[in-house]
Amino acid sequence: MHAEIYRKLQEHLNLLPIGFPRTGHGAELEVLEHLFDQEEAGAFLHLSPAPETAEAIAARTQADPEKLAKLLERMAAKGLVLRSRSKGTYRMIPFMPGIYEFQLKRMDKELALAFEEVYPDLAREAFSSPTPFTRVVPVESSLPIGIEVLPYECASEVVRAAGTVALADCLCRKERKLVGGGCARPQDDLCIIFSPMAEQYVDLGLGKMATVEEALKAVRRGQDAGLVRTTLNVQSRPTFMCQCCSCCCGLLRGLSEFDIPTTVVRSRFIPGIEPELCNGCEACVQACPMDALTLVDEKAVLDAGRCIGCGLCVSECPLEAISLRLKPEPAPAPPANFVELMKTIALEKGKTYFYR
Repeated sequence: MHAEIYRKLQEHLNLLPIGFPRTGHGAELEVLEHLFDQEEAGAFLHLSPAPETAEAIAARTQADPEKLAKLLERMAAKGLVLRSRSKGTYRMIPFMPGIYEFQLKRMDKELALAFEEVYPDLAREAFSSPTPFTRVVPVESSLPIGIEVLPYECASEVVRAAGTVALADCLCRKERKLVGGGCARPQDDLCIIFSPMAEQYVDLGLGKMATVEEALKAVRRGQDAGLVRTTLNVQSRPTFMCQCCSCCCGLLRGLSEFDIPTTVVRSRFIPGIEPELCNGCEACVQACPMDALTLVDEKAVLDAGRCIGCGLCVSECPLEAISLRLKPEPAPAPPANFVELMKTIALEKGKTYFYR
């Protein structure tokens, strides 16, 4: 029997635009009980996405400031809240992306199995808004020549603009291997974390600070391994850049495994195929993470409904028979930043408790 505090915690997390829904079988409570003790769960109920000092939270909740400060530090050390050391503030974060990603060291088989039970409902809830919370960053060498490519569409520009960068191992591949799944693709130092999450990653020993060149080298390693880069659907300060596969990644796996429409992954680009140049070698078919390419009469054919515009097929084609092009109806520009993204999704879902 789960303590009532964990149901309250689930409901509090579910107030966020990217929520944490009921599953109907209680697995969500098992996950929360694994991560939070009851004192931590109670404290989390008083947090919001707005950063506050421990003193301000204590004054608002009639708590002992010193005791609360120690409790919040303990929660930050477990990756349950986002802390800013420089400002001395704490704030709640979504379960995913957020709390889940901070569990790199704490992830064990028990937690992984509980998460697998939660994942289908969590994926459907997370991807249920018309405005997606993530987008694809295409292979840079595949981007079209002669068309203005915006800075947030180039991995190198995103990395250079970030300021603070950390590299971490891929939690998704670790979690999937714990339950007997996963793949052989690399997982070490492939997740790219930006401020404000980068500092806490390093504080918790989950990652290491990296130079721009080290981060770009990680980008190239991911591309060489056939991984898709995804990031927050914002124009600036995206907090992370994942390098994803469709069998492990929380994003691509949801699109593939649960047949969630690919419109939840935003990209302005789509491949165009020159049939007269295609020799049917299948390099593009093998490279595509979404099974959007097949051979028909020994020519590559695109299923546009499954394509996410990553450009891996372009980079693998030996005859340059495929090129990225602008979609006929390009996606609108992403929201300016994380707060604007959350406000947009909150309005679309009617979940405006924190974002009015």
